[in-house]
Amino acid sequence: MSVLHVAISENRIRIDLDKYPDLRKNGSSVLLKSSRDPILLLHMSNGEYRALSAICTHLSCNIRMSGKVLQCPCHGSTFDLDGNAIRGPAQRPLKIYESRRLDGAVEILL
Repeated sequence: MSVLHVAISENRIRIDLDKYPDLRKNGSSVLLKSSRDPILLLHMSNGEYRALSAICTHLSCNIRMSGKVLQCPCHGSTFDLDGNAIRGPAQRPLKIYESRRLDGAVEILL
């Protein structure tokens, strides 16, 4: 998975898709790092984008893509692509950030 270091402006992150063409592919993902907690940006198979916290709700380890699920390497918690905990020890879902596509970019509202 790619890692992008991004800036936050007015409580938003904006990703220009022309600069990151891999994000145009359905099924792609990128880890966004900023001055706040990391965010996973997923390009879903239906063409929409989803932004989820990359912090496990169990003990705050960083999660990663593992096939078609998100997994915590620390203790094995597994989350679906909607952020729901499907295997513990995590019990709570991942935080979901509002995301939208605007003028050739994806914008995430924090």
